[in-house]
Amino acid sequence: MSNYPRVSIPNTELRTIASSHVGEEYQIYVSLPIRYHSSSKRYPVLYLLDADHLFPVAQGLVRPLECQEGIPELIVVGIAYGKLIWEGTNPRVRDYSPTFVENYRVPTGGGERFFKFLNEELIPFIDDNYRTQPDDRSIFGHSIGGCFVLYSLFRDDNPFYRHIASSASPTWDNRWIFKHEAAFSNNHTELKAKLYLSEDNTDPPSIAGWRDLVETLEQRQYTGLDFSSRFYEHEGHNTVRPYSLTDGLRFIFSDIPPCKPQWLT
Repeated sequence: MSNYPRVSIPNTELRTIASSHVGEEYQIYVSLPIRYHSSSKRYPVLYLLDADHLFPVAQGLVRPLECQEGIPELIVVGIAYGKLIWEGTNPRVRDYSPTFVENYRVPTGGGERFFKFLNEELIPFIDDNYRTQPDDRSIFGHSIGGCFVLYSLFRDDNPFYRHIASSASPTWDNRWIFKHEAAFSNNHTELKAKLYLSEDNTDPPSIAGWRDLVETLEQRQYTGLDFSSRFYEHEGHNTVRPYSLTDGLRFIFSDIPPCKPQWLT
């Protein structure tokens, strides 16, 4: 390690939360709008999974998109572990997977505990400590994180209105997400949410699963669900992430009139 100072991202804060539901201490990366400290307004919040890798990407994409391209100024909340995926100790699959899969290469099945952490610990903390709009929360997840986004979407206690599910592992546990959605549809004809559902070109079974899920949602015709889908034929599983986030943000906030980019003046 050199003795040179580390690069920091402007308008960001690092918080830590120890979850009693998961038994994990999370690093919470918070990116505030540029004019946050000079205003009194409240802001929608984007919750970002896999923040160890994606927080700098998301923060760098969100700010140029704000106002001048039609999305509102956002508070970005990244949920991180302080461990990179390739280090082998990042427990993302444990947290994001909604079901236990026997003999999987890493622990699985902690989705319910992680959901309780978000709903009962992290979100109240963010709402208590920042000027948020509690009725306007978004979530972005990629791969198994996208599967978690769908797991949250098809629940009565889902705390999010806007959802971006990127390459969302529809084949997880023998297409369990289809069973989850079917059970939800048995008791619901209404689903007030916005959803951007994307897929990359890497895995043929996942592509087929994505197409089947898009078709399923089109056939359900949930009242209140506004969703869009896109297949990125020229992007792989990792390179698709910034495209899914950028296009997803444009879509899920398409119902909000563009505002004047005051922070650019």
